[in-house]
Amino acid sequence: MNRTNVIASAALPSLGGPALAATADVQGHRASDAAAIGLPDDVETTAAEHPRRTSRLRLAALTWAGVYPVLTGAALLLDPWIRDLPIPIRTLAMSALMVPTMVFAVTPIVTKAFRAWLNA
Repeated sequence: MNRTNVIASAALPSLGGPALAATADVQGHRASDAAAIGLPDDVETTAAEHPRRTSRLRLAALTWAGVYPVLTGAALLLDPWIRDLPIPIRTLAMSALMVPTMVFAVTPIVTKAFRAWLNA
C-alpha cells in the first residue's frame, strides 16, 4: 500500500501549548478533517488520529457516583474513632482512606465499565 506521510504543525488551543507535529495520511481522506483542526487544506487526516474526547460532564457524574458511596462508607467506618476530633482532622482521616480507594479501586473499575458511555 502506497502511503504518503506529511508532517504538519497544528496549534492546540485547548491546551494553550505550542505547535504539535502530527503525521497525517494523505491518501483517501477528507480535506475538511484537516481544516477542522487548523491544518492547511492540502493536508488530510485519519479519524484514528483524532479520537473523540470524553465528555467532562459525564466524567464528573461518574466520579460523583463513585465518590458518594466511598465517602459514605468512610464516614460510617471511621465515625466511632474520629467523632470527637476537630473537623480538619476528621476530613484528613477520611480523605486518607478515600483518595487511594478512588484512585486504585473505584475509578479504574467504573471507567472501564462505562467506557462506551463516556466516549459516546
